Order: sequence, then C-alpha cells, then structure tokens
Amino acid sequence: MKIFTKSGSILTAFASLFFSAGFAQTQVIVPNDLKPVNDASSEGWRMYSSGNSTAQLIAVADFGIPANHGPHSIRATRPGGSGVNRSLIGYYEANKTLASLERFSWFRYSENGTDTYLNIFINNGSSIATVVYQPAVTSGGWQESVFNSSISGGLYIRQYNSGVGMVPISYAQLMNQYGSWVIYNHPDGLFTNFIGGLTIVSGSSSPTAAQTHTFDKVSVKFAGANEKVFDFVSAELPPPPAPCAANEVVLYEPAKQQDGSDIPAIYADPTQALSYPQNDDNSTTVNAVTLGFGGTLVLKMSSAIKNGPGNDFKVVETSGGLTSAICQRHPERIMAFASQDGCNWIYAGSGCQDVELDLGPLNWASYIKLIDISPIDGIFQGEGTPNGYDVDGVICLNSYEENPVMQDLGALYATGYSDFNQGPRKNGTAVPVDRSNPSKVLGQPENTHVVNFASLGFGGSIILELGYVVFDKPGNDIQIVETSFGNPSCKSYPEKASVELSLDKSNWVTLGATLCQDGTLDLGTAGMRAAQYLRVTDRTLASKFNGTADGYDIDGVVVLQPGCEYTPAARTEIQGEKSKHALLTLLPGSNPDEYQITGSDELLSSAHSYKIINLAGQLLAEGKIRQSADENTLPLLQLKGLQTGLYFVCIESENYNETIKLLKQ
Repeated sequence: MKIFTKSGSILTAFASLFFSAGFAQTQVIVPNDLKPVNDASSEGWRMYSSGNSTAQLIAVADFGIPANHGPHSIRATRPGGSGVNRSLIGYYEANKTLASLERFSWFRYSENGTDTYLNIFINNGSSIATVVYQPAVTSGGWQESVFNSSISGGLYIRQYNSGVGMVPISYAQLMNQYGSWVIYNHPDGLFTNFIGGLTIVSGSSSPTAAQTHTFDKVSVKFAGANEKVFDFVSAELPPPPAPCAANEVVLYEPAKQQDGSDIPAIYADPTQALSYPQNDDNSTTVNAVTLGFGGTLVLKMSSAIKNGPGNDFKVVETSGGLTSAICQRHPERIMAFASQDGCNWIYAGSGCQDVELDLGPLNWASYIKLIDISPIDGIFQGEGTPNGYDVDGVICLNSYEENPVMQDLGALYATGYSDFNQGPRKNGTAVPVDRSNPSKVLGQPENTHVVNFASLGFGGSIILELGYVVFDKPGNDIQIVETSFGNPSCKSYPEKASVELSLDKSNWVTLGATLCQDGTLDLGTAGMRAAQYLRVTDRTLASKFNGTADGYDIDGVVVLQPGCEYTPAARTEIQGEKSKHALLTLLPGSNPDEYQITGSDELLSSAHSYKIINLAGQLLAEGKIRQSADENTLPLLQLKGLQTGLYFVCIESENYNETIKLLKQ
C-alpha cells in the first residue's frame, strides 16, 4: 500500500493526525492501492460492486458534496430495483480477532436511501458468522458511525451454519460468544470474490429504493497498535475495472427439449447469460438461458480472463427451483472451450451444473463457447420438460488480464506428439533412424519425395496434437498426408492406417474407414462435435511388401476447416449483396501450379475477377479472367510461387461471389 505523507508529497491536505490513543498517520488510498477483489491472501482495501450498483473514487466537489474530509471519497450508487445490488468497500488485516477490534469508524454522506451498514465477517475454523452494525442514517450531511464498546442499538448477528437469521444482540453478548472468532476475508459465494473482513456495504440483496452514499475517512484501531486513518483519492489512475463477466452474446444456437419441442421463448433469451450470475436456483424469475440438448452458446467477456493459479473461470448453471439438484438427479452437462480471438479454440473441459475450468495453454481468453452434452435419454428429477443446460453466467476466478498479448498455438497443422510406439520393418529389424524422428510430422507437410516423414513401422502408432480444437463442419475436416515415393496408386502400394480422434486425449472414437496413403477425415462420420488429438495406427498388410518396408509414413496433418475461414476484413472485401452460392468447382490441372474453374455456362458467361487470400486474410494475388472456348470452364489459374497450404480463391462476377477453399500441395 502506498503511504503519502506530508513531507515531499503533493497531498499536503492529508496532514498527520493526532489522537488520544497515540500518533496516527493519515494513509491515502488511490486506485492502484486497491487489492484484487478475489485475492484472499493479502491485506488491504478492496472495492467491489454487484448488480446495478457502482462504487468509484470521486472528487466530491463534482457531486456537490462538502469536502470535510479531503477532496475525494468513495461514492456508492444504485438506481433501485430488484436483484442483488450492492457496493462493498472492505478492509482486512490478517490474524485479528473480533475482541481485538477496539474501534472502527467511518464517515458517510447520504444523499438518499437508508440501506447502508457495516459487515464484519468472522469464523472459528468451522463456522461462519456475520456481525451487522446498522446505525441510523442522517441525510444531507456528513455523519460519523463508530463500532466500539460503547455502541447501542443497530447490532445484529447472523450465524450461517445454524440457520439463524438477523438476531439483535448486545455488544457484551457479542464479545462473550464471538470475541475469540477471527476476522477473515469473506468469499462471497455469489461471485467467488473476496471482500474485506471489515466491510462497509451500500445496498442489499432485496428490492429497495435507490441508494446513494459517499464514504470517507475510515479509521481502524486494533489492540496494541496505533490507529490507522484512511482517506481516499481518485488520482493517478482510474478505478480498477470490475471483475470480468460475459457482456456480449456472439452466438446462440438452441437445440430442442427432451420431447423434441422448441425451447419456450421465456427460456431462450441469451442475454440472461450476461453480467454477473444471480446464482439463485430458487428464483421465481428466469435468470438463465437454456441451450437445449446439444445447443451452443458463445459469449464474449467484458475483460480478458486471466490464466492464474488453479481454475480460471466459472460457468454458473441454474436448476430453477431445485434446491437439491445434484448431478445424479439432474445431469445437465456442458463441454466448454476458450478463445482469444473467437476463431481458434482450446478445450477447457466439461462438467455438470456449476463448473470451474482452466485455460490450459492460453495465457488469457476473451471468448467462451459452451455446448450442451446433457444425456437426452437421462432422467431429470423434479423438472417438467427437460431442456438441457441453463447458463446463468460466466465469471473470472483469477481476475482479468491487464495486458493481453495474442498467442499463436498453431491453427493448421500438428503441433505436438506423444506415445510414439514404432513398430518394426517387415523383416523384423528396426526402422532406420532417419525415418524415426516423430518431430518430422509436425508443422506443414512438405509433400516431397525426400525423407521428411516418420514411419510408424508395421503395427506402430503415434498420437498427434493439433494446436487448437477442430470443430465438425460440412465436409472433411482434417487431411493426413502420407509419403510414398513415386506417387504409386493405393492398389499397387497399399500403406494403410486407422485413425482415432479425441478431444481430451482420454476418450477416443474410431473412424470407420482405414486410410490408404493420403486421406481425409470427417468428424461427423464418427459422431464427434470436436477433436484435438489423432491416434494414427499402422494397418498395412505385411504380405503386400518386401522385407525392408516400414509401414505407413506420416508427412503431416492439415486442418482443412480452421476456426475462422478468413478475417473480417477479407470477408467484407469478397462478399456483398450478391449470391454466395454460385456452385463453382476448382479442379487441379496437369501440373501442381494450375487449377481449372468449372461451372455452368450461365455462371461463367460474364467477366470475372479473382483474388487469392491466405488464412491471415492477406491478399496474395488478384486478376481478371474471362470464359474460355470451352464454355464450361474459365482459364487456368496459375498459382506459381505459393507455398503448400490452405488458401481461399474468391471469384466474383456481376451476378455472384464465390469463395472456394484450395489446399495447394
């Protein structure tokens, strides 16, 4: 915590103060002194708002409030209305008992509202209690409230594990029963954020009128220590942003209810997943959006989720009205993905009902994708028509990333390998060393007639990892490139392999067909929504080869349908009001650098222009083409100079735009 004193500081208005208890130095809190609200380990001040409340460090003159205690204060405002709407200004020192708190005072200027009080969170190692001190409110002037041994009235206690509500209690009774209990940083179960053990609260969890209170000059006196007097200054930096939650719906694709019917409109509002979760399974109002069995929701966060210790974000689910909705009775499940750009995704894990998940290889994430995987044939007790996972919201667990820098984990090719179990050659000898390096399988396939591959050997296998998750889309999703010198046919040189796919490297699904040399994979044929790992196993029949043959040779893997087909800039450039479904075909010519565009005479009769764009959205080539003598073709496209890889050929005429994927080998 920064301490600004009289000497050498611009903050001379906050001079040293003297009290009868001894010397006490004014300590000034500026925005960058505030601790992260979800940091349970450190001492100091925290400021936090929930619902429609706001708490901010302000210059009081800007709001017409007398600056009796310095030029700045903390202002807590809420417009009124239902829901959990509170501003919390908390202070914490470790290892302090309730009895050691000799004095806690604060000044308050109340413009309107009476819902403001002091919460002191305490525990004895097994039980939790809250001391509530709520003095009467005077409006239109600064008022000092003091919690010490001379208080009378406005004192309540709530002990959570006994079900006791707000019971009035005297100070003597409080110290007798709870004086040895320790003040602690309280984890607010609604938001998984920690707030100070000594917390000034404005607002409540019940519907009330509007509240506006300004707080300043807080003092804390523990036994055996000097009194600390705190002023607040909105200088140097703006207030830290609130902990991140979802604030934008990117995609909502609801599926059906268990009986095949549509989700009722009242449950199909994806904005219910925005802002902070209500986390109230007993609410009589709808506070979540329903996915349906197999539905998808993509949310963008207000701030980038930070990858920190342990799990990084939490998905809160609502099982409306079911107080005992354990997963065995109510198996609503999701699998979750995280992304920095909304295009390329990592798999974060799966879970039932509320679930906390980790970002894994991502330093941070701004997008969360949730896909319902609830068992459609499951038994959902206590629910009318089961309708899948209900998303209340998504929040950060390790605060937000202040300086997010984009990562590139590799969107197009294999980026890692494991479990390389190489088999022998047909004659039983080991595969030569130059064919036994599995790192040659990583990155872009060379597709040349040199030893740039890894041989599996007869019966051998390898697990390949893709940089990002591949989602099932129409058509083939992945290509495996195999090397057979001289490009023989499969019939004459049948090197074969089977492929299994996995999302988590634990649960595997086998694709039915066996690949012969090069092959393509469609996740949909295996009933998979997404995959990130491939296990390739040699299935070559030894009797078809001579003694030195070494089985299936993997050159590499290509993702045919990466997360985003092209950047928004490229998409804007090649699309418009014209039809995007001209149904053209791009066929290889007689050499690797030539491609033939074919289609109907009606489609090809007008002048055309073309553009070639890479996956980064960069324009690599463009030109004009006209119909050739053969009425069903356009002149050959010449792609000399382009490396092997995936490109987009954009054809435009007066009547249509067409974008064709091209894998140049």
